[in-house]
Amino acid sequence: MYGKEASNRKQEIDRQHYTIPNQRP
Repeated sequence: MYGKEASNRKQEIDRQHYTIPNQRP
């Protein structure tokens, strides 16, 4: 119940943090 939402939120944050530094030209 709570783990699913927390996992989804963590994945979104992880993805943003992984995409920001990975967008270097």
